[in-house]
Amino acid sequence: MRKRIITTVNIVLIIALLASCATSTPTSLTASELLTLGERYLVDLDYEQAVAQFLAVIEIEPMNARAYIGAAEAYIALGRTDDAIAVLERGYVATGDAEIREMLEGLTPAMTPTADSTATAIVEMTPESTGVPNDITKPNGVDVNLEVFDARTGRITLSGISVKENYTINTSEIGDYAVLVQWWVRLDGSDGTIAVWTGAFATEQKENYVVSLQDMQTSVSLYNDENMDCTIGEATVSRTNDGIAWDFTLPEVAANYLANDGEPFSLEYDLRTVTNLNVSVYDITQGGRLFNADYSVNQNHEN
Repeated sequence: MRKRIITTVNIVLIIALLASCATSTPTSLTASELLTLGERYLVDLDYEQAVAQFLAVIEIEPMNARAYIGAAEAYIALGRTDDAIAVLERGYVATGDAEIREMLEGLTPAMTPTADSTATAIVEMTPESTGVPNDITKPNGVDVNLEVFDARTGRITLSGISVKENYTINTSEIGDYAVLVQWWVRLDGSDGTIAVWTGAFATEQKENYVVSLQDMQTSVSLYNDENMDCTIGEATVSRTNDGIAWDFTLPEVAANYLANDGEPFSLEYDLRTVTNLNVSVYDITQGGRLFNADYSVNQNHEN
């Protein structure tokens, strides 16, 4: 955990904020003020209050990476490692922040695939362009299939995993916004990184919290230096016989409504440049994170 240097000015501000909490609800404070309170509670070792403030920041500013990290630090101090992992996974999905990922990897090292089990990542191209499959390691019997129909249209299929139409989960003792179930495929290529994912989060605490696959959030997110991190579109998710699949088309013009005041920008991304896939599956009903593994993809194109 990093050291925190609090100046005299910040201490005065924090005292004022703490005093205001006696008569004000958290919603009356700005995200910046709540973040400052969270930091102060961390310093004072009041971790329950720190969690509350950081989660309030996340509700206001879902792209605030520091809030996810602060909440995770407080959870770890409370001995609630699973909650720390859950909030970090949600934070990485929302922001793609490198520090969040580094902290997450420290808590959940990627599983080592079995050496005697192999599968093929198949890349199917349009008739005028051919994709050549390559051998990859198959972790825990999971196959990933990427079909690239043109520069912007694709289909991803994960097979060998359990996917239900409906999940009933006891969230009464789970932290707010904790990840409940999530399937995630990150695509890395020369044009940058995108992620196609579906997930459900604990938005309320109850013994029988029901969420269906079709009601879960399904998005395509973009991560790059120019446009920061944002959701650029939606994917269509479907349940297969032994897994899950997404059909998606990347827009030519996207609106970075979370990080760029809604200003549209030209999306330069060609799915035919993808060279790596990262697959992550999390299911709290099966104990949490099931695996996280990388797959190499070789695409050879013939015009």
